Amino acid sequence: MVPASDARNPWFPFAVRGARPRSRLVCFAHAGGNAAVFRTWRNRLGEDIEVWSVQLPGRTGRFGERPFVRMGPLVEALLPQIEPLLDVPCTFFGHSMGAPIAFEVARALERAGRSGPRRVIASGFQAPHLSSRQPLPHDLPEPEFLDRLRLLKGTPPGVFEDPELRALVLPTLRADLELVFTYQAPPPEPLRCGVSAFAGDGDEDAPAELMREWELLSRPGAFRMRVFAGDHFYLFAREAEVVAAVRAEIEADEPPLRPL
Repeated sequence: MVPASDARNPWFPFAVRGARPRSRLVCFAHAGGNAAVFRTWRNRLGEDIEVWSVQLPGRTGRFGERPFVRMGPLVEALLPQIEPLLDVPCTFFGHSMGAPIAFEVARALERAGRSGPRRVIASGFQAPHLSSRQPLPHDLPEPEFLDRLRLLKGTPPGVFEDPELRALVLPTLRADLELVFTYQAPPPEPLRCGVSAFAGDGDEDAPAELMREWELLSRPGAFRMRVFAGDHFYLFAREAEVVAAVRAEIEADEPPLRPL
C-alpha cells in the first residue's frame, strides 16, 4: 500500500499537504472525470482546508490500470488510502458517480468501527436507495453510446472528434457507467455523520426532490440541502459559489470555540 501522505501516491496526484490544516476535503469525481476537476478548489478554499481529490484507476496517470466496475471492490481498495487522512477532521464531496462512492466509503469506515468524515456532501446523484434512475447501458455500440453521452453533456467535445482520444477514454467511461448502474444500495441506513445534498435546479438526472431523499441517510437533525442554478454539471459553471458553499458546510460542522 502506498501511504496517503506520500506525494507520489497515484490515488491523490494533486494533493498538497499543509502545515496545520483545520480540515480536509476528500473529493470524488463524476463518471469519466478525474482528480483534476477539483484542482482549482484549493485556491478558492484557502490554505487551511486541504483538498485531496481521488484519482481512480483507468484515467490520467493511471491509464495502464484496469478501472473498477463494481462498487464493493472499489471501496475496499479506497479504504486504506482514505483512512490515513482522517487524523484531521474530514468532509467527503462526491459529484454524480462520486456521491455514492463517498457515501459507501463513509459507511464502510463506520461499519469497521473507524473514524469517518464529519459530513458527506452528495452532489448530482439521487439518494441511492431510490430505484427510479434510468440506466445508461454501458455496452451499447459506439455510435449509440456516443449519442447518449452527448445528451448527458458532461463529456469534453474532443472525445467525440478525436478517434485516438475516444479509444483512450471510452473504456474507462464505459467501466464507470457499469459501476454506477450495477450499484445496488441496501435499504436506508443512516450514517453517524451529517449528510448534505447539492443539486442543480435544472438537473433532470438528479432533481432536487429526489436529492432531498438523502436526508434518510443522514444523522438525525444533521441534513442540509442546497440548490444551485444549473444542470447536472452546475458545479463547473458556478464553481466559486459551490466552493463557498462547501466551505460553509465545513465551518458549520466545526465545534464552537470555548470561552476563555
